[in-house]
Amino acid sequence: MARVCTVCAHPDAVAMNEEIVLTRRGNRSIAKRYGVDDSAVQRHKDHIPQLLVKARDDFEAFEAEAILQSIEDLQRETLTVLEEAKDGDKPDHKTILAAIREQRGNLELVAKIKQLIDKAPTINNLIYDSAFISVQSDLLTAFKRHPEALADVLEILDAEGDAEGVYDGG
Repeated sequence: MARVCTVCAHPDAVAMNEEIVLTRRGNRSIAKRYGVDDSAVQRHKDHIPQLLVKARDDFEAFEAEAILQSIEDLQRETLTVLEEAKDGDKPDHKTILAAIREQRGNLELVAKIKQLIDKAPTINNLIYDSAFISVQSDLLTAFKRHPEALADVLEILDAEGDAEGVYDGG
């Protein structure tokens, strides 16, 4: 059974991630501050890309949900005004027509959003998949340990015209 990352499980994991990513403090400094082993901080750095992808996905889902909720709220309010304008002894035709126009605008907005979603280019989800990121990170670690293997791979990719931007040497 795989061990749980002590940094991921730490109560101050978010603060440690911020220090790793934003302040770029050294492993020992972060480890000392939070009472963890500096090698745990080093190993945890491999998790950062996965965390960033998850954060992006969570944010995008939240944004989409907020937009849809706003549209639903507009729809509900417009229908309420329309119903109130229809009720009573003397219906307010001016308000009824205005509410119908608003309702039509709401429906056009929903149609435009659906069209944007349908036309949006889809990105290969593989590059954002946490398993792929983990394998990619492991490969880079292995290449750092075996520079001759990296040179061989880059030579093969270069021969095929695919090596540009593959590895920055970091």
